[in-house]
Amino acid sequence: MLPTYLNPLNAITNTQTALKPNLKIAYLTGENPKDRGAWSGTLYYLSQALEKQGCELIYAGPAKPTMAYFIGALANKLSLIVFGKRIDYRHSRWYAKSFARLFKNKIQDINCDIVLAMGGSEFIAYLHHDKPIILVADRTIGGAIGYHGILSNLWKWSEKQSIETDRLAMQKTLLNFFASTWACDSANSNYKLDATKNKVLPFGANINELPEEATLLDRLKNTDTIKLLFVGREWENKGGPTAVMCLKQLLSKHLKAELHIVGCAVPAELKNEHIVEHGFLDKNNPIDFEKLNQLYLNSHFFILPTKFEAYGLVFAEAAAYGLPALGPNTGGVSSAMCNGATGKLLPANSGGKEYAEEIMKWWNDNEAYKIQIAQSRKLYIENLTWDAWAEKFIAQLSLSLSKK
Repeated sequence: MLPTYLNPLNAITNTQTALKPNLKIAYLTGENPKDRGAWSGTLYYLSQALEKQGCELIYAGPAKPTMAYFIGALANKLSLIVFGKRIDYRHSRWYAKSFARLFKNKIQDINCDIVLAMGGSEFIAYLHHDKPIILVADRTIGGAIGYHGILSNLWKWSEKQSIETDRLAMQKTLLNFFASTWACDSANSNYKLDATKNKVLPFGANINELPEEATLLDRLKNTDTIKLLFVGREWENKGGPTAVMCLKQLLSKHLKAELHIVGCAVPAELKNEHIVEHGFLDKNNPIDFEKLNQLYLNSHFFILPTKFEAYGLVFAEAAAYGLPALGPNTGGVSSAMCNGATGKLLPANSGGKEYAEEIMKWWNDNEAYKIQIAQSRKLYIENLTWDAWAEKFIAQLSLSLSKK
């Protein structure tokens, strides 16, 4: 079964409409767009892909309304301590208006063709500009409230403000590009927008150099130990305990297995000789990046039983390495992974036993495993590279601009 974004009703096709040469884009970001770790590398790799297509990016980030941020963070902390309730200050009306003033000053004298807001509806909700505004996002506030911890247990007034900020931003854009069908469907159902302006365009994998396809089968030379790879910064939220239970299930079947952990620390009570911790690997550091590259190349399965996920860039990265992936059918994961082609989507409440059972099916069928490697790599090349993203983005943007 193909992932939903390969055959959605609003699918982006390879339109041949020519875009204006040297399109000038005011690139709005909260974090540093040159940092390969910011938004998991999305800001950097997306900008590089657009420049490869001939676009001229005018960087208006990093940017943060410092005073508004400080006051908002303090208010949220006090509210949690005193009332046990959260304030989503990052999408509050006050914070969004502070961002509007900040970005207005940064781009008011810029001669650009479009304004591109990266991941922040708060950047543009109250921003007034005479050029078309485009938003790239991996979720909507309306769809994420109550789903992720940071957007749970909010004051009702805060919840309403956050949703209104998100809605206002998406209402004023020419186009909204969402990383997943989950996010796009949320925008259509929660905000009652013109559905034709909402597009599903999955993010690409954040890697520097694509490994040679011939090397992907090298992992089969070492089949005495099943090597599982887990990449995530939050142990509990990313499903670390379930990954450990999966490892224990494999060991209980008298299989040799290792679980390699990147990005977070394993609680002391769960550590054992079969778990290998690599700590946080900084993609800005060539040594760390190469270490992560080798882990993707030499592991046999990627596992991330995450509790909530707006998209799941690591699933796209696994596909780049032909690494069969296992994850839950939650949030936007189904748009980053093709169930049956790049890996296996399990029910969101699956435990370690279910993950181990899927791994053993592949492990006991060498030919099926080889097919999985080839399929993962093929889908990545066709749909999950940043070059593919930029080409489809420009095609759709060109089509929309031509209709204005």
